[in-house]
Amino acid sequence: MLALLLIAIVIALLTLIIYGLHRYQTMEVEFSADRILPLPPLDKDLTRLGKPRSIKPDAKAPPQSAPVPAGGQTASADAPDWQTRLAELKQAGDSAGALAVCESAYPAWGAFNQACILIRSQLRPSQISAQQMDDDLMRLYRTAALAELLHDKSPEFVHLTARGRQRINLKMARALDMPYLELGYAYLRLIRKQDVKLMRSLWGHPGKHQTPRQLHRDWWRNTLSELP
Repeated sequence: MLALLLIAIVIALLTLIIYGLHRYQTMEVEFSADRILPLPPLDKDLTRLGKPRSIKPDAKAPPQSAPVPAGGQTASADAPDWQTRLAELKQAGDSAGALAVCESAYPAWGAFNQACILIRSQLRPSQISAQQMDDDLMRLYRTAALAELLHDKSPEFVHLTARGRQRINLKMARALDMPYLELGYAYLRLIRKQDVKLMRSLWGHPGKHQTPRQLHRDWWRNTLSELP
């Protein structure tokens, strides 16, 4: 009788351990969006001031000192043009212009990251309407989904080089449907915890979590096959 009791206790303990491991794994998947790849600090991005990409400086003109943005640091001489322009617009408080500059620099990961930061800064429930909140949150979600579509590093799919991503038809990629209930958020690296809380409160829990390339598997394969 004692042996049977001990066996029952062991089985119960094993069941609890297995359940606990399963719950831990589920939580890891759901919040994997917080494990973001490291990017340049924001204050560094804010210091890169300069001319737009379409303007080429005169090679004979003497070098000029870059403006000093908030934070007191000067611009890096080798900063990409979109980042220098972005910093200038941020300093001027032009959020719409700054976001447009980010979009012009797609598919660069840093451009997607900065776009998400800009959109996220507008998500202030006490200052905007419920409809505006929903629209802005959806714009943030679609931006993060597009970034993941182009930069997915999972072993299931081919890893594109920067040049390869430049060959993707961005207009067609942006037109793809990214339904929250089917795509979820766990594999979107640019989605943060506070974004998840807002999404759950407005849209509920997604039915599943998958990557954008898994959701649009056929489109992705056809796109790769047509690349020059």
